[in-house]
Amino acid sequence: MIRSLRPWLAAALALLCAGTGTAVLAAPAEPASPVRVLFVGNSLTNRNDLPATFAAYVARAYPGRRVDAAMVAPDGRTLEGHRRDGEAEARIAGARWDYVVLQEGRDIRPGYSVNGERFYSEPSLFFAQAAYFAARVRERGAVPVFFETWGAGAGQAYLEYAYTRAARGNDAQLAPVGRVFARLAASADAGLLAEDGSHPSRRGTEVAAATIAATLFGPLADAAALEPRDRAAIVAALADAGDAKTPLPPRPAYSRDPVPALGQVPTAQNTTGRWRARDGGFRLSLGTQIALAWPDGQPVVTLRVFETTGVLESTIRDVRRNGASLAFDTFAGGQRYQVRLWPAADGLQVLTAQTGDGATFTTYEQRTYAKDGEAAYFDALDRRYAALARDAARDGLAAALPGHVEAVTALVGRDALAQARQGFPVSEWDLILLAGFHAQAGQPQRALDCLQAAVTLYPQSTDAWANLAKGEADAGHRSAAITAYDKALALNAGGNPVLERMLREALARLRDGG
Repeated sequence: MIRSLRPWLAAALALLCAGTGTAVLAAPAEPASPVRVLFVGNSLTNRNDLPATFAAYVARAYPGRRVDAAMVAPDGRTLEGHRRDGEAEARIAGARWDYVVLQEGRDIRPGYSVNGERFYSEPSLFFAQAAYFAARVRERGAVPVFFETWGAGAGQAYLEYAYTRAARGNDAQLAPVGRVFARLAASADAGLLAEDGSHPSRRGTEVAAATIAATLFGPLADAAALEPRDRAAIVAALADAGDAKTPLPPRPAYSRDPVPALGQVPTAQNTTGRWRARDGGFRLSLGTQIALAWPDGQPVVTLRVFETTGVLESTIRDVRRNGASLAFDTFAGGQRYQVRLWPAADGLQVLTAQTGDGATFTTYEQRTYAKDGEAAYFDALDRRYAALARDAARDGLAAALPGHVEAVTALVGRDALAQARQGFPVSEWDLILLAGFHAQAGQPQRALDCLQAAVTLYPQSTDAWANLAKGEADAGHRSAAITAYDKALALNAGGNPVLERMLREALARLRDGG
């Protein structure tokens, strides 16, 4: 069960209800040693360095209390991924911790959409991994804490239910950061999220740190450490999260994983041709085209996915007949997909299933593709990316890309581009992911071209240099790889310790001739 609602919270609520707007209670006694807190999560934790922000906030808001905080939080990592990787579990077992804060990734809200309408499936994978990690934390004598994240609109209810159920079922604390964000979001100047609309801004990280601190330590001795509206939102969210005696939030209306409402059986007659959709169900895509042909009576797919910095084009001959649909596997936007398609009265129905960290498919998108649809838009895309290829062949990819991105923005529209990219700005990661596609497609030189453009355009990016180093090493360019690893290490100095260890190990293998 969740540990009981602390007396300090009742007192704080009483003061707020009385109209004081703040709750100032006695400071806790200074602990004999620092409180040790390990954060396990992903970019929602590592953005703006939540552990360091948390430690600094505690020092300011709780005079006399000290915190030693650390994290294991690679971008995109789910609890399933942490379990398979082993780094988080090793850190939990390898030191004394008072609290371990667990933050889930995409597995918290598995689901699918049909032409933009969103549905959610019960997060059984999250519940299983939450129980596993909570047990490992308790075995080491520490307290597990679930860091409830935030969502938009109706999606927040799914997060609140899942995190509350996980905390109650595992005798854990619950830090209701998502509920605090929801209460503050109505303010025009809330400023909790970065430009991508997903990750926290600096202020968002500070509010998250204050919420976690209030969850763990209770009363705030220094009222000046927190804005009154933030304090009020935190107190209300903690009261809403409650304790073991508080009823769970209403169970959301979960849907089962999608079962296609199949139409006609695919044949050469009803599927041959080019099928197009602007939002084709692939991550970060500006448009997708599926060309189907049936040479010798067997289906062959030519897939073109237009991303901001390049086109992912592949011919897929391993197309399976899957009942009354066709199915194939592909790779786009740094993700693996299973794709099913079938003809229907309104066009070609395409269901994309995106993998999480492991083999489990967690994100489904179903879209209707029109035959030769939006011809003017796709013809313009073809001309734009053909121009990019010509300019890159003449001047190099790094020189060609800035003008290309401007032209694509004008063609697609700034708002539409931001929506297609889920708010993420164009960065070195576009080129890193594009390089990954070319490597998967057996095009190593094109992959290297992308990585070299990434370090040219983003010379201060540790990620760009680290990926270039690996690409050069994979290509057998030992000297170039060593130079790139040295640059990545210099840029990472004093930064991510896990990345530093990985870079040093790779560099040592290269220098040893491995």
